[in-house]
Amino acid sequence: MGMNRRTLIPAKTGARRPTLAKKPPLGQSINHQFKNSQRPFQWPPTPKKKIQTTSFPQVLQPPPYFPYKSAFLQACLSASVLIFGTFTLKSGRQSPYFFNAGLFHEADLLHDISIAFAQTLISHISLNPTFSFDILFGPAYKGVPLATAVALGLRELDPQRFRKVQYSFNRKEIKDHGDGGAIVGAPLKGKKVVIVDDVITAGTAMREAVEIIRGQGGILVGVMVALDRMERMRDDGGGSAIGEVKRQYGVPVLSIVDLNDLIGTLGGTVKKEDVRRVEEYKRRYGASD
Repeated sequence: MGMNRRTLIPAKTGARRPTLAKKPPLGQSINHQFKNSQRPFQWPPTPKKKIQTTSFPQVLQPPPYFPYKSAFLQACLSASVLIFGTFTLKSGRQSPYFFNAGLFHEADLLHDISIAFAQTLISHISLNPTFSFDILFGPAYKGVPLATAVALGLRELDPQRFRKVQYSFNRKEIKDHGDGGAIVGAPLKGKKVVIVDDVITAGTAMREAVEIIRGQGGILVGVMVALDRMERMRDDGGGSAIGEVKRQYGVPVLSIVDLNDLIGTLGGTVKKEDVRRVEEYKRRYGASD
């Protein structure tokens, strides 16, 4: 039995010599003949692109969901910071849930909210590498411990970057003796400032905080809250308080969680009736923005 020298396949006597495919001209593609393949064969082969990895804070695409949101909501439930029932708000609306960040008064719980706030801010920076800030500002009174705790949370998560982050807060009554003034902590003049608070309801407290910051020569670059209720300010329609802050001051407003996170995460944790009432409340009072 003879051997076909070019194919190394035994050749039968009298068999027709196999026709070898000619190498296609450079740059010309022919269809790949392998079964179930839809990709064209390219000659010469296209060199594989080298995958470029990016380090923090650059991220090409945000993850679909941040795990810290779920951990934060579970901490809120365990401490009764987030409760369900019927609650009358300042607006007169009957809300099926109530969020009170003032109950984060234990060391473990304060640590939980500080890490959640810090991760929220770091996630924003990773998606917006040009974003920067100098000072965390906590409006009196609930914002005071929050801004302080977030500064510690940032340093814990990324000490190299945030070891020099500063915080400050305002006095409700201006002090006319001692060090005096309306601000405690880092001076705001010429500094980029992020406001940290629990929620934005009507936006009144936020406007007051912005006036204080600007009055001290600070530059507002962002706002961060624990919960975005995602409800409109007026019963006849329109946007939310957070949306109004974004439009009025042209800065990002971040939240650890929003109403969608609450509904999506707690479905298997709280009573179905509570989730249903929250969904109904959102349909009735949900903001257009």
